[in-house]
Amino acid sequence: SVAVFYEGGLNYTLCGRSATVRLGGTYHGGDYDDYGAINSGNPDAGDRGSFSFYAGHDCTLISRQDDTPALALFWRGGLKPEPGQCLVTGYTDAGLNWFGPLPGRPADTTGIAVGCTGFGQEFRKSTQPNGVAACEATVEVAYKAQITRWFSLQTDVQLLFNPAVSAPSGSRETATVVGLRAHLSF
Repeated sequence: SVAVFYEGGLNYTLCGRSATVRLGGTYHGGDYDDYGAINSGNPDAGDRGSFSFYAGHDCTLISRQDDTPALALFWRGGLKPEPGQCLVTGYTDAGLNWFGPLPGRPADTTGIAVGCTGFGQEFRKSTQPNGVAACEATVEVAYKAQITRWFSLQTDVQLLFNPAVSAPSGSRETATVVGLRAHLSF
């Protein structure tokens, strides 16, 4: 199958600070379950091809004397307009990044973000009786330490509120996810 990604962006100045807006989307030519038809009694129903669209915006709020960002705001949102075949129909997040938060560590970054994932109605119906939540909210805090020019480590803590899938107890208990990512650039 074929996958196509397309994106356009514009860099501009907003209130004397650098900003970027992006619009884009995807097309994937693979086979997908058709949850609407499955819920109507056709368990082998499928569909071919899927589209999605997204937008995002990054904006520097505070700059240093050398015009590098010190604090930046971002938001992103995505939409999948084919509700019958969608596990996820929409996603949005927003947050802040603080560059060089510790003295003597100008290449480090810390950030905080909130996000929300919306799950498709037909997909949720197909998961009954336990079901999947209509939406799942996330709060994320991360710190990226630039160890050398080519190596960084990023810690990440996420709290998932109203998780999509119920815990074995049957309730949607807040979940905590902790991660560590190593990044090599060469």
